[in-house]
Amino acid sequence: MLTIIIIYFIRKFISSNKLKRGVISYNNVVRVAKIGTLLILTFFLPTKAQLLTYSIFRGDKCIGKLNITRDCKNDSAIYLLRSRAEISLLLHFDINTFHRNVFFKSKLVEYKLVQKVNEKIKEKKSASWTGSEYIMQNGTNDIRKERKVIHYTIANMYYNEPKEINQVFSEFFQQFIVIKRLGTHKYLLEFPNGNKATYTYDKGVCAEVMAETDWVEVQFKLDESRLLYNLITVK
Repeated sequence: MLTIIIIYFIRKFISSNKLKRGVISYNNVVRVAKIGTLLILTFFLPTKAQLLTYSIFRGDKCIGKLNITRDCKNDSAIYLLRSRAEISLLLHFDINTFHRNVFFKSKLVEYKLVQKVNEKIKEKKSASWTGSEYIMQNGTNDIRKERKVIHYTIANMYYNEPKEINQVFSEFFQQFIVIKRLGTHKYLLEFPNGNKATYTYDKGVCAEVMAETDWVEVQFKLDESRLLYNLITVK
């Protein structure tokens, strides 16, 4: 595809009326080269995705991992969260979560969240922006609408400290949650089911999350933050 486009522009310049006596001028050759280079850069310029990796602890024991990537291209941003944790109480729970958010011009346009417990789907939630409102789905039958535009979600909280933000949209609960400032770089979220989460930041990035429920407490600790380079391929 890219080769065809480049050949098209070369032929266009060769056949243009700017050629004198059938001889290709130096300036035209330079212009063709510049266009070819620009096309190559446009289609194959590496893009950067930032990866955050967290270890999940219950007490001193590591019980799982959380990996998050944020891939920004032009006006869009895609967040991917994947986590797995194994918790043994009276029963054994193998919890896998997949979460994808898509933003365009800093506005959430769609998201999908799926959580499996012991290989069975426990939660399945999604939302999509229609242009005037969000259509939110919980499971297969529970559908509701939200007209308030969403700019900041739980996924964003890992990358951007909410210094001047008072509320965050929870993809899991599908509603806005008040952000309470506890101190310097520390914030508390209290969820509708009574669970709590405290986020602590270092240099604008979430370094630790303490999650409290009525049956277990877990801690997320940042292991590393690095950039991934992806080549955009043309099909």
